[in-house]
Parts: sequence; C-alpha cells; structure tokens
Amino acid sequence: MPIRTQWLWVLTVVVAIVAAGSDLKARDVETRRRAANRLATIGDESALEPLMVAVKDESEEVRAAAVMALAHFTDVRSVDVLIGALKDEDPRVREAAALVLGEIGIPKPKPALEALADDPDVNVREAAERAIQAIAAKAD
Repeated sequence: MPIRTQWLWVLTVVVAIVAAGSDLKARDVETRRRAANRLATIGDESALEPLMVAVKDESEEVRAAAVMALAHFTDVRSVDVLIGALKDEDPRVREAAALVLGEIGIPKPKPALEALADDPDVNVREAAERAIQAIAAKAD
C-alpha cells in the first residue's frame, strides 16, 4: 500500500474514532449506543479507551453495547473493566460481560464468573457457565 494511501487510512480511522468518541458524550441514548457499535467496527486499538469509559455510561443500553464492542479487541486492559461489568445492575450488561470474557478466554475472571452462579437472572448464570467452560477449553 502506498504511503499516501496508508496516511489517508490512518486519518480516516482517527476521524472516525474522534467522531464516535464525541457521540459517546451525546445526550441521546441511541446516539451513544450507535457510537459504541461504530467503535467496535473500526477495529483499531485506539477505540478501546472510549469504549472502556462507555461501559460506565448511565444507560444500560449503552453499557451493554460497549461491553459487546470490547469483544472486538484483544487488549487485556479491557479485562478489568469487563470484570467490573459483571457486577452491573442490569442483567443484560452482566450477561454480555460474561460472554465477552469467555471469548477472551484468559483465566483471570474465572472467580468473578463463578460468583455469578447465584445470579438472579438465568441468562447471566448460563452466560457465566459458558464463559467458564470456554476459559477451561482454551487452557487445555
């Protein structure tokens, strides 16, 4: 790829991340949720930081979208954020965090996932169990 094309691609990614990051601060929940989804599709590690902040958004829809978006990144910095999301008040966020941690597959979140065995939401319990199984399978 020629240098000019590479620079145009980098510039495009930076502009997209800045725009989505700005939209994460919008008042409208749907705008923030869509911004989290856009950051997932960008595929650049610089989108990780705004997503980790969005996991603490006031809206459960935005938090769940941000958690699911983190599945597109391999950076272990997101693991602590996802472990924290396992304690979210909304079951959709807890379920999404468990699923993403299972996809990442490292053993660190296993105790936090095991703690979800008593979660009041059946979907959260099942997601945590699948995540634990995925982590065990990746360890073999």
